Amino acid sequence: MNRSHTALGFALLCASCATPAPHPAAPEPTPKPNTPQLSAEPPVAGAATPSPLVVTIVVDQFAAWLASERLPKLPASGGFARLLREGTYVKELRYAHAITDTAPGHAALFTGAPPSVHGVFANQRVDRDSGAIVSITRDPTAKLVTASGVGSGPSASTRGLLAEPVADRLRATHPDALIVALSMKDRGAIFGAGRHPTACLWFDSKVSDFVSSDAFATGLPGWALGGSNAVRPKHTPSWQLGDGAWIQAHTNVPDAAPGEGALGGLTQSFPHAIQGADHPGLAFSVSPYGDEAVVDLAIAALGALPFGKQPGLLALSLSSTDYVGHVYGPDAWEWWDNFRRLDRELARLFEALDARVGAEGYAVVLSADHGTGVLPETRALTGARPWCTGSEPDHFERPCDDGGRIHLDRLVPGLEAAAKRSVGPGRWVLTAANPYVYLTRAALALPDSQRTRLTHALTAELERHPGIEAVIARPTEPCPPPEDESLAALVCRSFSPDAGELYVVSRPGWYLETGYVPGFGVNHGSHRLHDRSVPLLARAPGRIAASRVVTPPQSFAMFAQTVSRLLEIDAPKQAYAAPSALELR
Repeated sequence: MNRSHTALGFALLCASCATPAPHPAAPEPTPKPNTPQLSAEPPVAGAATPSPLVVTIVVDQFAAWLASERLPKLPASGGFARLLREGTYVKELRYAHAITDTAPGHAALFTGAPPSVHGVFANQRVDRDSGAIVSITRDPTAKLVTASGVGSGPSASTRGLLAEPVADRLRATHPDALIVALSMKDRGAIFGAGRHPTACLWFDSKVSDFVSSDAFATGLPGWALGGSNAVRPKHTPSWQLGDGAWIQAHTNVPDAAPGEGALGGLTQSFPHAIQGADHPGLAFSVSPYGDEAVVDLAIAALGALPFGKQPGLLALSLSSTDYVGHVYGPDAWEWWDNFRRLDRELARLFEALDARVGAEGYAVVLSADHGTGVLPETRALTGARPWCTGSEPDHFERPCDDGGRIHLDRLVPGLEAAAKRSVGPGRWVLTAANPYVYLTRAALALPDSQRTRLTHALTAELERHPGIEAVIARPTEPCPPPEDESLAALVCRSFSPDAGELYVVSRPGWYLETGYVPGFGVNHGSHRLHDRSVPLLARAPGRIAASRVVTPPQSFAMFAQTVSRLLEIDAPKQAYAAPSALELR
């Protein structure tokens, strides 16, 4: 059965439109044809020291627990194994906020600050006048830029970003710097790009190609236009299973396991049509080929721009792991196949960098914007939750009990009824957008005593839901210092001025419904360590130690601090202090 929910999934994917031991390698595929061949320029005697090139890679939805358990299963020939050999592996970066979603996570990585400081409090925000839920990056004054030129609006920009990102600090320090940010998501590209990038591109599933915004440029760069061999939906017939034997050897669930979804005309088992899907651009996004397309663009940029001669930041956000994880879950055959392909794409990217600037001419800092949980249905599958069999509590706080999905929007009518019983006739609840409940302007104008009564009534109504653990109102006092990891502190740092008034905290194993395929798939977004902890792998020959592992948890701000030091610039102004465990030289 094709359990698709194409319209809602389309909106979510296009929110801004209008040292582990190596294991034996499984058979490798034929190298990707027509990969640009880049020639390294030989050093010139007496030439100045090359300008730093730092490549940041954010693997969307790549939890620390996934990295710890699954990186050792990849072949020695892959990109992850190379990073482990040539760099330092920090096993756990911890975010200081509870709203562990894509936009807040990317903004936190590149500013070194939490949402309460950088202002990006969720993937979506609510228009207070209309009640419409829109992308957090939506800018009504910006227009979409495609291969045809400037089109209509609205598009996306950094308008909601209140803090300085690394890219802006780099631009202020080196006006000639090259800053290129690429992703399948606008919210994956924009915060790495900053306000004045050389190029900022993301994939638009309606256009079925990469686009930008006139907030950044009035046209797409020539290297981004692609040729006949560019990876795009029209050139990608289907997603076929790769090495099935390798996948079966590593996963604990069958193909098409209970709880897996199907989006955009795809199915719950291989193969997954792309050209023949209801919406090819949507199906393309929920496949490994999105990452391949981003790497293609990165290699094209390396070939066209003078990286190495000018300070450079190449910021890549690889979204396929997130899309595949949301729909199928992190144990699915699709997740493992995507993971193996991602590993190969990283290797291909590093080979292109070697050819362009030399193996010692660039640094890489790889992390993730958030982690993930597991499908509620896996509790019934033998061996699917090995952390539940031991006597000790799971370090990453992964669930062992029954769980489910919370459709927060479906609770709004009940909340409105409770509000009327509390403070009388009127419209008091505007809407709900994960994980916040928004009040109307009339509710916000109530006298303090009535507002308090209303808040208590709404809290009691929400906590009747079996999946809701707590409801926390907008704080009125400054947030605690960064070292405080209590729930109250984490939620406090998740609020910014445009966020809702009530923050909904789910119980272990329960997730706020993603909307991709309602009733199926998995979400992240909680304060627990399976969502809040991510890995960091960094290599910089001569500056970062090779084959080193750091086990104690570190601050998420290490990402921005490390990237800044490698670029030889000051860290962003609002970045948290983060003593480096990388021992940079």
